[in-house]
Amino acid sequence: MTTNAVPATSQARMKRVHRPEIEGLRALAALLVAVWHIWVGGVSGGVDVFFVVSGLLITTTLLTQLDRFGRVRPLMFLGRLIRRLLPQALLVLLVVIAGVWVWMPDVLRDRALREVFASALYFENWQLAESAVDYLDAEDPHTPVQHFWAMSVQGQFYVLWAVLFLIALALAAGRAARAKRVAFGLLIGVATVSFAYSVWFTSVNQPYAYFSTFARAWEFAIGAIVAFAIVKVSLPRGVALVLGWTGLIGVVSCAIVLDVDNQFPGAVALWPVLAAMMILFAGTERNTLGHAPWLLSRRPLVWLGGLSYGIYLWHFPLVIFYRHITGEHEIPISHGLGIIVASIALSWVTTRFIETPLRVYGDRTSGTRLVAALALVAVAVATAGATVWSRDALNAQAVQQQEAALEELASDERAAECFGAAAAVADGCDGVQRGELLVPARGDLLADTAGAYGCYTAAEAMDITTCRLGAEGEDALRVAIVGNSHAAMFAAGLRDEAEELGWRLDTFVGNGCIWGEPISSERCERRQSQIDDQLMTGAPYDLLLVTTGRGDREHSEERVSAYLDAWEAVEARGTQVIAVTDNPRLPEDVSECVVQRSLDDIAAGACDFSLTDGTRSPDLVAVAAERTDGAVPLVDTMDLFCRDEMCGVAQGNVLMYRDGHHLTGTYVRTMMPYVVERIEDVFVR
Repeated sequence: MTTNAVPATSQARMKRVHRPEIEGLRALAALLVAVWHIWVGGVSGGVDVFFVVSGLLITTTLLTQLDRFGRVRPLMFLGRLIRRLLPQALLVLLVVIAGVWVWMPDVLRDRALREVFASALYFENWQLAESAVDYLDAEDPHTPVQHFWAMSVQGQFYVLWAVLFLIALALAAGRAARAKRVAFGLLIGVATVSFAYSVWFTSVNQPYAYFSTFARAWEFAIGAIVAFAIVKVSLPRGVALVLGWTGLIGVVSCAIVLDVDNQFPGAVALWPVLAAMMILFAGTERNTLGHAPWLLSRRPLVWLGGLSYGIYLWHFPLVIFYRHITGEHEIPISHGLGIIVASIALSWVTTRFIETPLRVYGDRTSGTRLVAALALVAVAVATAGATVWSRDALNAQAVQQQEAALEELASDERAAECFGAAAAVADGCDGVQRGELLVPARGDLLADTAGAYGCYTAAEAMDITTCRLGAEGEDALRVAIVGNSHAAMFAAGLRDEAEELGWRLDTFVGNGCIWGEPISSERCERRQSQIDDQLMTGAPYDLLLVTTGRGDREHSEERVSAYLDAWEAVEARGTQVIAVTDNPRLPEDVSECVVQRSLDDIAAGACDFSLTDGTRSPDLVAVAAERTDGAVPLVDTMDLFCRDEMCGVAQGNVLMYRDGHHLTGTYVRTMMPYVVERIEDVFVR
């Protein structure tokens, strides 16, 4: 018996409808991102809109495959994405590599090339997540490819989504209609788990969470859920009117109303996500005059939406290179508009003459699809390889410059005697500083930490990381040092001194939770309790050194009182507490001066700044020590940085700062003999 059965794959097909308002929404998101990057700073929430739209579009593609073929074809799916995404992205990365060598200061090149490598292989978000909580990188200026973090998250999402649909198909025993229901259930689970994780992790470590794929997956999942629901929902015209305009106003006003930089992507990210959802559901009225989707469906916005990917890719390198070429951080309105126009033009050119031909060629046959995809993957690998070669060349150049400078310094008796901090305290050192002799080489400046963070507790850590340095004998002086990254710098400098001094030095340094300060979280409470166990039980330490950074904070009586209480408890056990003053903090224009000006200018004092400007933020450890009337001696180090109310960024042919407030390991080493001498002068044995 035969029947004319309808194939299962033809049932419950996705209703394919042209949605021009989606292109308009993408155009709006791209322009918002560009405007915030150019003039406002921080983020606009536009990327979150992109994520929702990407979730919808990619899920629609996978559902269409289930309808057409009764299965998911991952190679076709990923091959088409490769041909769509890689041509422009790789061209931008290759241009950035050239621009890094031509326009970026040598001090920033290594990090920029490192991020180009990560962007080419689609893990830039994880690279930035580590940098966001790593004091080696967190204070560095932006690189031209930092915006590729969103592309990396999207690329990872596309692969994970294909896997999710394959799992759904397997669980549905190959039946397409059932696979859709399973996939929908999996998406609900992903959205729920990821959102809960995002809310929790954002409260624990917001900088890391911002770039985390796991903390962002729910935004794509929301868009994917919309893809299932949107073809079945038809809203009353009045509801669509209110919903559409509420969503549009929400997208535009997100960063104006919310502190996007410091709260995303937790619960606050619901604002742009839900706003985008409202616009998508209101799209049934895209042809009705006066509705928000009607406005987004106008031809100029739809045209810009087709270029939105390229606009996003091109605008940020143009912004960063503009700032390096002009030396100005603020961008005038006219120049900013020029950057936006240039981004649109570059996007049109690369879309018209690079992406489209490759995509059309790849769509001809299965053979051409494979050739095009493999060729683009090969170019991506080659781009990554080019960054490795560039970094090797850069590092070799830095090593060569530094070795030549150190060799000449060693051969000049006066320069050797006035090296680093010695120039601040020795007589006859005026005029010894020369630009070509400055060390460390600027290409190696950001990495010149002397291993300060090798024993450092990261912000998100639950347990304190400790190290023991120096002497191990029974008669060794038991010394502990507590504080943040500035204490870590001192600990690294003391490494060479401790053995000779007969000190057994234990370090308790970390980010986000400083012993003696008010407890800010459960994690911090746990870490402070662990330090207390070390300081308050067993044989007391002979000496406790405390120092911390000025930061951007105002004077805080709560912090000062907390320091005094903590020190009093330690002193009651017989431990002497000695505070060490913090170094001045570079004003923002001085940080840019160090990066942009020539070494000769720096050596001549072009980037010097006033003591008043460098100490605008209070050194609360010093404030607390002064309240003790000498019970906690204060070791003053200011003369190693400043003289006659002026402070330098280079001293004795040594660059002092590796960023806006952290010192280079090279300079710290030259400081330590003088710091230790002052500690010994006030230490009561």
